[in-house]
Amino acid sequence: MAFRGALVDRARLVVRVPLPYKVEGTTRFEDLPGAWFRCRFTYNSAPDSDDAQGGRRRTPRTGQIICGVRDMDRQPLAIRSSDRLELDSKQLGRAMFEITSDPEPIRKKRKMLGWMANVTRVEEHEFLEAEP
Repeated sequence: MAFRGALVDRARLVVRVPLPYKVEGTTRFEDLPGAWFRCRFTYNSAPDSDDAQGGRRRTPRTGQIICGVRDMDRQPLAIRSSDRLELDSKQLGRAMFEITSDPEPIRKKRKMLGWMANVTRVEEHEFLEAEP
């Protein structure tokens, strides 16, 4: 199977950019989504729980992403470990992930094929603000 044929999911980078104004002396940030790109996402197997008392242990949902060197707009793809990733998969659904390692290149002898990076799922709980 060709490398691009294996990229069955899609994702986009979500970059935190500072807003041009400050609120009460602090810089506010905004999440700016990028262009979609093709990728392949796989979950890592969860470690076995060896809890002697039989309690529940919550393990982080970690995985690995493989992607090409360009996004769907044919622009070069620049992945940094400080970015977040919004993943859209037919099998796994839609979720937000944090990139936990610097991406490693996937190469042939003379050609760069893509990137591989480790990710962790971000559990976000939006609390509703009480109105006065």
